[in-house]
Amino acid sequence: MSRDDFWRISSMFHLADNRSSQAKSDKLHKTSNFQNIMQDKWKKYYRFSPNLNLDEAMIPFTGRLSFLQYIRGKPIPWGIKAYILASSSTGYIYRMHIYSGKNKDIINTQQLVEYMVEDLSGSSYMLYIDNYYTSPKLLQSLREKSIRCTGTLRKNRLLNKPLCAKISTMSKGEIKFYTNEPEKNLTLAIWKDKREVLF
Repeated sequence: MSRDDFWRISSMFHLADNRSSQAKSDKLHKTSNFQNIMQDKWKKYYRFSPNLNLDEAMIPFTGRLSFLQYIRGKPIPWGIKAYILASSSTGYIYRMHIYSGKNKDIINTQQLVEYMVEDLSGSSYMLYIDNYYTSPKLLQSLREKSIRCTGTLRKNRLLNKPLCAKISTMSKGEIKFYTNEPEKNLTLAIWKDKREVLF
């Protein structure tokens, strides 16, 4: 294909009807239908891998956009933020949710995680998440849906406040395990390196 043909096709290539009612309410209306088709295909052709990871990813973009994001420490710090549920071993995407600003249906990280894994209820998947998402309340909720989960935990999200005092007395290299009573369906591991790592 010649360059001129490519640009001619590119200038007319369009995925949505700008006159639709969705165009007025959905910031992602130009790509949302296409994204839904892609997600159906991803699920259909996903080869079973028991370990899934949920994290943010950045789609490179430098133009003008009301929901452009900056995430420090990412290989691509500026762009469009997307929450990705993917295979831990292959990186194959199972589900994606693009962040386009505050959403009245997803108002906190627990609702976001539950939305991303809603198709996995009753399955044998193992989900891995970082401390941005992890909370005891979320882990309990996933457990009730038979979704197993491991995640690092922020100390300020511990439900057992007296435990925080015990953590500060740990020595380097020490590891401790705790479980919730009486259910015993959650396990907290604390490993002391330069600072405490909770998961």
